[in-house]
Amino acid sequence: DENMTMSEDENMTMSEDENMTMLIDENVTEGNSTEETPMPEMDMRIVDMNITTLETIQIEVSKLSVLINNLQNDINLTITDENLSSALQQEVSLVMNDVEMLSSLIATYQENNETNLTMATQEITTHLLQIQKFFRDIPVDIYLLNTTEINHTAIIETIKATIEELKMIREEIETLKDVNGSDLQQRYDALLQKLDGAKSQIDAIKQAIDMNIMDNNEIVHLKAEADKVKLAIDEVKTLMGEYKTIEENTLPTIEKIQTKIDEVIGMLITHTPLPVVSDPEIIHTTVIDIPKGRSLISGNIDVSKLSSDIYAVWIVDGGNWYGYSPDESVREAIKAKYRLITQMIPAYKAVIVWAKADTTIEVENDTSFDATQYYGTSFSIHGTNNQDINTDNIICNGENDALTAIFKVHGDITSAYLPNAILEGMENFTSLYYNEGYYVLCEQKLGASNE
Repeated sequence: DENMTMSEDENMTMSEDENMTMLIDENVTEGNSTEETPMPEMDMRIVDMNITTLETIQIEVSKLSVLINNLQNDINLTITDENLSSALQQEVSLVMNDVEMLSSLIATYQENNETNLTMATQEITTHLLQIQKFFRDIPVDIYLLNTTEINHTAIIETIKATIEELKMIREEIETLKDVNGSDLQQRYDALLQKLDGAKSQIDAIKQAIDMNIMDNNEIVHLKAEADKVKLAIDEVKTLMGEYKTIEENTLPTIEKIQTKIDEVIGMLITHTPLPVVSDPEIIHTTVIDIPKGRSLISGNIDVSKLSSDIYAVWIVDGGNWYGYSPDESVREAIKAKYRLITQMIPAYKAVIVWAKADTTIEVENDTSFDATQYYGTSFSIHGTNNQDINTDNIICNGENDALTAIFKVHGDITSAYLPNAILEGMENFTSLYYNEGYYVLCEQKLGASNE
């Protein structure tokens, strides 16, 4: 990196207008640099802005509740094994209890008009991860006719019978490798007859369609799909007839026949996870709430999309202050004395935001970067790089340095973390969250030197 040092006379004042001034009286280093640069002065009290409104999360939970109700109905409809159905329904009921607890939790936060939502974020995320794991761990059999999903129980029963017949034939094909000559011919003939039996099962499916489907157009469609399965069975028969003629029973031959049968079975059933709920990242928003005043955030931010309510944003890069404003006159003032932000701001950079009114900033995506955060002596400024960070994982790089404090800023209000103390009169925290920026203060241990 370039030299990060800025002398005291290279302050952030861009004009005599008080609203244009960023005062400097401390040194701050860029997160991946060891040199020093001035830090804009701020009243450091609290920041917590990494989640959407609770109303938005409540909407997602309501959708989840509907999804689980539909799932309960699907289990009743498609799973005929009573023991399995009962076990699944029991598990789903537990998940529904979780959803109801989650909804109640959100309602409590709403009722109390909570403004510091960090704890809510953690609790909600924990609930959603538990629910999501349940959905991802349970596979469901979906029955088909070629590409059409079947939901009617009577038709599914005939499809199951066909699948079982095909599976038995598949297993018996293994025995071909153990016989030769006339015995092999006879074994092939027996298997071909069983394939005819599987085709008869398809006719039973078509009969079930006639008996259970009322819509004529649907009947025609489903029976046509069933005929495609019959044609696929005929292809297996043709392949087996060719191998019978040349008395072929090598392992590759057997595997080819089995693969063909697997393709037919795949036309009748597919295994899929249950529908997965929205990722917990619904609380890692694509829009960051920005209050009036100055805040410290991070994210993949396109400055060209900033709201007119944003007065300016600042980052430190390569030892220099870079700024941008949606206001052309402010932008020109920045360009005259500092450097202009012209590219996407990456998520590992801390962004100082100066807002004239409550507004939002759009985040482009959730991409994290391979960036090493360097916590050098004195102040350094960082973005969370689209990750949650525990303060225990922030370690000063200087051999004789110790972590003194970490600060977050939100709307001119600051919160703090001190390793061995609670800072009275200021909100204290122990974690840094998605889309946050933070200052780190590392100082030499008493009587030590980094030289």
